[in-house]
Amino acid sequence: MSIVQTLIYVLCFVGGLVTIIDPPTSIRGAFGSGVTFAWGVFAIIGGLMGAYSAPTGKWLIEKPAIIACGTAITMYAGILVSLHITETGNRIPQLVFVLIGLLHFVNRYWRIKPYSYEPGK
Repeated sequence: MSIVQTLIYVLCFVGGLVTIIDPPTSIRGAFGSGVTFAWGVFAIIGGLMGAYSAPTGKWLIEKPAIIACGTAITMYAGILVSLHITETGNRIPQLVFVLIGLLHFVNRYWRIKPYSYEPGK
């Protein structure tokens, strides 16, 4: 389970990194580079913290990582909703998969919330 969770954090980091390096045109154009940069930074910080803390069982560090990743995902979900309303095209399929990712982090947070360290580590 720790390996899968670590990979999820690595993917969050990569998503944030590519967002900053080459932001999606439709998002940067509609919301500006500031929002895109902020969303990417949250993903990078959360991804790095989570990739470090998940395999080592340091849940005290993983909790803020979850919040940072969740913030990035929530920002992206809000952008998708806004684009769906204001522009042509269907963004609902993207939104559904983004919300699945967000729910994963909510679930992870509630599972480790009462603990500082993974038992046995």
